[in-house]
Amino acid sequence: MHYRAVAKQEAGSRKQECLTSIRIADGARGYVAMLDGRSGRVLRTVAAGGYPMPLVDDPAGRGVAVGDQDGTVRLLDAATGRVRWATRAGSGLGLAVDARTGAVVVADGPADRVNVLDARGGAVLLTIPVSPGAHPDIVAVDPRSGRIVVAGPGARTDAHGNANGPGVVSVLDEGDGAVLRTALVATQPAAVAVDPATGRAYVASIGYVDVSARVNLPGGLAVFATASGEPLRPVAAIRAAGAVAVDVPLGHAFVADSHNGNGTVTMLDAAGG
Repeated sequence: MHYRAVAKQEAGSRKQECLTSIRIADGARGYVAMLDGRSGRVLRTVAAGGYPMPLVDDPAGRGVAVGDQDGTVRLLDAATGRVRWATRAGSGLGLAVDARTGAVVVADGPADRVNVLDARGGAVLLTIPVSPGAHPDIVAVDPRSGRIVVAGPGARTDAHGNANGPGVVSVLDEGDGAVLRTALVATQPAAVAVDPATGRAYVASIGYVDVSARVNLPGGLAVFATASGEPLRPVAAIRAAGAVAVDVPLGHAFVADSHNGNGTVTMLDAAGG
């Protein structure tokens, strides 16, 4: 079985320690389960296509966006699980929700484009082409600057179809679709996260290893200014970043690094890296 999960928290007095709900996408069985965060009890299950995997919670609580391998994106009501709308929007495997507008942003890798969907009915508001061969499959949105940060593995692959060339990152304007910057990053981008408070985006790349061919291409953590798209200094200590997340209230970024098989999590000052 394959699962994706998100957790939703509500602030309790000063500390955000009251976990109120958990959503799990079960790709193998085609449903999304909503669980009570305190007891773990299954509140309801919702049919969500043939193979739902990406699962993104709207930070403002308006809904839960779920992608499917057939290219369908569904928005579920956060409280009831009701499917509010469903739209064919490309691959549907890279999703983000704009916390300010509620728009759902879809990275459509096979078509080298990004689709922006209306939060109310799922209509395609904007389609933004990116570099040919970029194959964007991960995406994040900075709600303060209105920027979309999208990354993909690029066109170069080995004999088995594994990406072994530089990854491609584009910073886009959500309002008019302008491509502000396109840059190359380390091999196989695996995750992207933004910090609206500092206006920075972090792109984690896992790297590429082929033992038989004696090829070892390091990954890394690239940093961008979301407002301009300008690449900032990469974090040199990170060599095989598989995941990245930002704690905005605390001002920290957390990076999972698997370099040389030694799994570590590094905490960075989001303001200074």
